[in-house]
Amino acid sequence: MDDSLYDEFGNYIGPEIESDRESDDEIEDEEFQDKQHPEEDGSDGEHPPGGSNGWITTINDVEMDNQIVLPEDKKYYPTAEEVYGEDVETLVMDEDEQPLEMPIIKPVRDVRFEVG
Repeated sequence: MDDSLYDEFGNYIGPEIESDRESDDEIEDEEFQDKQHPEEDGSDGEHPPGGSNGWITTINDVEMDNQIVLPEDKKYYPTAEEVYGEDVETLVMDEDEQPLEMPIIKPVRDVRFEVG
């Protein structure tokens, strides 16, 4: 490799190579024109159902790979039906079984009897 064609950071600073750039541009132009003017089966001028008319795009036109998914829409865990099957009844009990008036640890009561 010729060191005079590169700077101290390794970036190419030599003369531009025109042959590669022109061929890449021609290929991109051809692909762009193919996308802009697809061959239509019918000549009545109607757009196919679900297609784009230039202003409005449908879901089929947008790639779903790069879409933003909100945290409330994400699925972190499988549902009980998916884990245990449809024929099993699962209960999730959110309310407390013990009322607030009853303490969790009952205080010790001294019971004294007087005989006499």
